[in-house]
Order: sequence, then structure tokens, then C-alpha cells
Amino acid sequence: MSSSNKKTLLVEGKTEKLVISALMEKSIIGFNKEYPPIQIETLDGKDDILKSIPTYIKSENSIGIVIDADGDFQGTWNQIYNKLEYTNQFPELPETLPLTGLVIKNEEGKRLGVWVMPNNTSQGMLETFLAFLIPKKQNELWKTACSAVTEAKKAGAQFRKNHEDKANIYTWLAWQDPPGEDFKIAICKKTLEPNAPLAKKFVKWLCDLFEIQS
Repeated sequence: MSSSNKKTLLVEGKTEKLVISALMEKSIIGFNKEYPPIQIETLDGKDDILKSIPTYIKSENSIGIVIDADGDFQGTWNQIYNKLEYTNQFPELPETLPLTGLVIKNEEGKRLGVWVMPNNTSQGMLETFLAFLIPKKQNELWKTACSAVTEAKKAGAQFRKNHEDKANIYTWLAWQDPPGEDFKIAICKKTLEPNAPLAKKFVKWLCDLFEIQS
């Protein structure tokens, strides 16, 4: 766990860390990969984040949480809210998550932020968020990829229904040049657009939370 003088962002896994690092690298002026402005902590999935919230809130001065809504945005936010309320650290915690992500500061100067993937309002996950970064010129190919995934499911593809967004984005990436780039490379090469509106909104949330000059 990081020391309290660092700015720490909790994420569900390594893929989230790579995506967020790439977005910062492409969007924050003067970003230095050797000395990044925040420390990104990879935990072991959503349940581990929820379990760890009270410990991190008490030990950190600036803490951010990025977590997937999965199939239930409101239920996910309720779980986070209850964990945060239990700590008694942020008495002015809003009951509704702002569309721009939560950024709040308490009387002791502690800063807290929450972003529920994909967009603080609907169900989904990191891969749902990444679909918003597909360039407009690729819209028809994206629709074709989603249709192919639907047909593959009918033909016996084994992915679970709640992983359909993952199947969609990976199928679309398989049709790029070169096929199957990982998310970080796709963002850095602008196969996925780092300046898409939702990406810019996310980076602004990060910068507001951790007081990073963008």
C-alpha cells in the first residue's frame, strides 16, 4: 500500500492501469512516464476494491476509485456509498454520483474521487468505456463487429452475456492493422481516440481530483 503523501488511484486490475496510464500520457501536457503524477494500485477485482475502501480512505490523503458498474450501476454506487459512509471521513458525501465523477474534499484536506465505469450513469465496464473511444469513421465497422459477435453467440460462442462488451471491442480490434493490439497501444497510436469526449471527461476528473495541471 502506498504512503499517505502519494496520490493513489485504485483500479480493478492491470488492464485498467494500462488504459489509464495511456490516457494520461496522451492527454496531460508534460506527462512524464518515469515520474507519473499518481500511483495506480491494481487490486484483485471489484470485490477487492469494495473491501479495501475503508483501509485506504483512512491511510491516504488523496484517493481515487475506478470501478465497473457491471450489470447494476445503481447497486454498485450504493455499495461504494455505504463503504464510504461507514468511514465517517466525508460527512458531505452526496447520495447521487455526479455525472462528471465524484470529487470531494473534507475538513482535514483529504481528497476523494469515484468514477464508475463506463460513464457514472449506466451499466457496463472498462470495455464499454473504450467503445466510446472508437473513431467516428469506424462506426460502420463497429456495428459490423457487434453484429458478428451477436451471430457468433447464436452459433455457440462461449462468452457470457455480461461479457458481450468485451467480445465486441476485442472483435473490432481484431480487424485493425495490425490485428489485436492491446488497449494501451491502441490508445497511444490513436486506433482508440484518447481525445474522445468521454475520455476527456475522465481525464478531467483525474486532474480535478489529484490537482494535476492538464
